[in-house]
Amino acid sequence: MWTEVAATVPLSPAKAFEVFTHQIDTWWPRTGVFSYSFAPKTTKADHICFARTERLHERFADGTDYTIGEVLEWDAPHRIVHEWKAPGWSAPTIVTVTFEHDGHNCLVTQRHDSFDEAGVGDLLPYYDIGNRQTFASYVAHCNAIHELQILSADDPIGAARPATM
Repeated sequence: MWTEVAATVPLSPAKAFEVFTHQIDTWWPRTGVFSYSFAPKTTKADHICFARTERLHERFADGTDYTIGEVLEWDAPHRIVHEWKAPGWSAPTIVTVTFEHDGHNCLVTQRHDSFDEAGVGDLLPYYDIGNRQTFASYVAHCNAIHELQILSADDPIGAARPATM
């Protein structure tokens, strides 16, 4: 059992991969339909990142952290495969994200798999909703980066940029 989302973003595969892996703390939603954090109730989320291409982890405001999963494959800029394991699960699920050249764009596909193997097949409908919401944040972030690149090209000295940026 799996959930899958895909979208074309107006970036190269290298840039789309970099945004997904190195800017995850910027685009990852902290709130939404669900809490998108493993932070204990006694603290709050501070930072989520892929640490040295080895693991996906979340750091909390109290200085503790949680390893969400190990990175199983890091093939920049084509593919990343990592585990996803919530506290209390007996085994991790597997997330595979691919980045395929599509003209001047990149087709990004994220598949979250192995729910039955992790013993949490009943959670698939909820993770389907969550995957769509988190992935939509990633796509919106990619689109904003592209639009800002266009604005910067049209206004290289930043004269038209609002003072608050």
